[in-house]
Amino acid sequence: MALVRWEPARDLATMECGDRKVDQNIRRDRYQRLERSYGSFSRSFTIPSTIDAGRIAASYKDGVLTVRLPQREEAKPKPIEVAD
Repeated sequence: MALVRWEPARDLATMECGDRKVDQNIRRDRYQRLERSYGSFSRSFTIPSTIDAGRIAASYKDGVLTVRLPQREEAKPKPIEVAD
């Protein structure tokens, strides 16, 4: 399960993505190396001021976390007409 936490005062989003369990076992003729990595992990990033914080949405399905950060209308690119 994933948790997305939004801190508007700091413009910070944190995704807590659960537990990671990785075992890597490499065997060679004269040695064996075993690496283990366990524990929870999270990722944090700053949300730009051009994002509409009221419309941020997140979903978690089949192990994939999708976070949508829609731009504010005033931040979207506007077409500029150039006269001939």
